[in-house]
Amino acid sequence: MKQNDQTLRRIFHLTQEEVRVATDVVAGMLLINNLNVHVLFDPGATHSFIARKIVNKLGKRSRSGRKRVRNWNSDGEHG
Repeated sequence: MKQNDQTLRRIFHLTQEEVRVATDVVAGMLLINNLNVHVLFDPGATHSFIARKIVNKLGKRSRSGRKRVRNWNSDGEHG
């Protein structure tokens, strides 16, 4: 789906309780370069996201992609 050459994606968020009872996602801790990171794996997701705070803690740099991605949450709000 495209609108003004911006790729549209939908983002869903879950509460900790929803994650505990969900059967279609996996949550846990993942050790990345000696840093324990809380992760949520969704096998049906088309994209992955990482918090800028974690990127900084890992001593990595982020860069912008070639396309601007407009995110829509399940309530229809976008950012």
